[in-house]
This record gives sequence, C-alpha cells and structure tokens, in this order.
Amino acid sequence: MVELGLGKNMVRSAKFWAQACGVVSLSRSTAALTPFGMAVLGDGQCDMFLEDVRTLWLLHWNLSTGIASPLLAWDYLVCRWQEPEFVSSAAAAKMLAEVSPKEGAMSAVTVQQHLDVFLRTYLPSRATKTIVVEDNLDCPLAELRFLTRAGERELSAAAGGRETIYRFRVEDKPEISGALFTYCLGDYWGRYFPDERTLSLSELAYGRGSPGRVFRLPETDLRRRLEAIEVQSRGRYSYFESAQLQQVRRTEGTHADTTELGQVYEVEGTDAGATRPSR
Repeated sequence: MVELGLGKNMVRSAKFWAQACGVVSLSRSTAALTPFGMAVLGDGQCDMFLEDVRTLWLLHWNLSTGIASPLLAWDYLVCRWQEPEFVSSAAAAKMLAEVSPKEGAMSAVTVQQHLDVFLRTYLPSRATKTIVVEDNLDCPLAELRFLTRAGERELSAAAGGRETIYRFRVEDKPEISGALFTYCLGDYWGRYFPDERTLSLSELAYGRGSPGRVFRLPETDLRRRLEAIEVQSRGRYSYFESAQLQQVRRTEGTHADTTELGQVYEVEGTDAGATRPSR
C-alpha cells in the first residue's frame, strides 16, 4: 500500500489477479513469484514491463486454463462455449445453471458480475466526456481483440430494449508465435492428459481448455501449426495425418517447462511480438 500508493481493496484486487494470471503464489502471510512470473516478468527477464503481445496471450492462457480454481466466466465462455457469438443475458443464464452445488450458492447478480468483469477484460471501453479518465482505463488484454462487439439484438417483448452481441475473433493469429503455441500445447497436455502419448486434432481444436479453443484458432491455422510442430519443437512433438486419423504424438516425458519461456520471445522470421494488434 505504501510503495504503490494503493488502497486496501486495490491491493486485494492486485493480489487476486496476480495469482489468477499465474504470476504469484500465495500463502497465509507471504506472496512469491511463481517460476512463470519470474521467467517472464522478473527483473531483467523476458518482458518485465509487459510490453510484448505474446506476454498478454500467455496471461490470457493462464487465466483460461486454471483447473484447481477455474474462473467461472473464463472456464465457461473461453473453454466450453461452442458458438462464435453470445449475448449477456443468455450467457449469464447458462453460467448460473452451470454452477455446481460444491461451489456454493451463487446469485444471478454475482454471476452477472463475473460476466461483466470478463467483458471489461477484453473489450476497450467506450469513452465519453462524462467519464473520469481513471475510470476509463482498459485492461491490457483488450489489446488482443479476443472479443469484439458485433451489433445488437432485440430483447424479449416482456423485457423490451436491445442488448449487445459479442463475438470471438476466430481467425489466424500470427502474433501467437510457434514457440508460444508449442509451450501452451505442452502445458495443456500436462494439465489434462499427463499419461497420454497421442492427442487427436479434434481434441486440440475443440477440447475444453485446448489451444485451439482458448486462442480461438481456425482449424486451418491449427493444422498449419501442427504440421510445423516437429521442427518447431525440435522433435518433441510430431503430427501424423491420414484419411481416417489426424493426431499429434509426443516423446516420453515431454511437458511444458518455464525454462522454455525464453524461446517464446525469440524472433521467428519477423518479430511477432514487436507490434501489438491494432484496434
């Protein structure tokens, strides 16, 4: 609070999001950088000032793929939502229905708050002259253009009015470098299928928490990346395709390691991380 000039609630918020992004680990009395946080944001490391778009994609990945304590909106909308678009009312209703009894009672208002935070994370605010500048600051992840506003639709006759349609940006994403994709592939494999030696193209494209779904990659882009995976991964992964089967194999013991994060920031042809996507 003294060093950063933050109030108590802001400190709690910073602590929560640093942990959710995989940057710090918390105990009752202490907080420490995780291996990921140290490798990427530590003093003198890959991107200590959060300037590279690849870091934003890594933080998006960490927010979306937590298994022990998944964030409700990220787990449902990023990892499980099947459609390219959604509206707030329908998404909130389905999220409320998904809350399990073991997670405790959750009201419709709380679920809507979860959804609102998700939207504010990825959508740039619409500035007006009446909004105080400090209240109009965007989350850095808005620069990913992961989510866009795609028009409006009529509400029910009883409710009246209109609501915004939100659309995921499902297209090739060259700013997600080959090394970044390979790291996340290994992380996904280790989280969900630690004992499997092969995974299907379908699982990697549409499975819960998969790189294809979390990054909203078209299948053509995903296939292109997998065709190059053997060279990119120095033989740790390989892709095989036939008329009946498309799958990726990994060598025994292959898994994502924070020592590989430095490779994510290596220049591949043109520097994918040098320029952030325009709005």
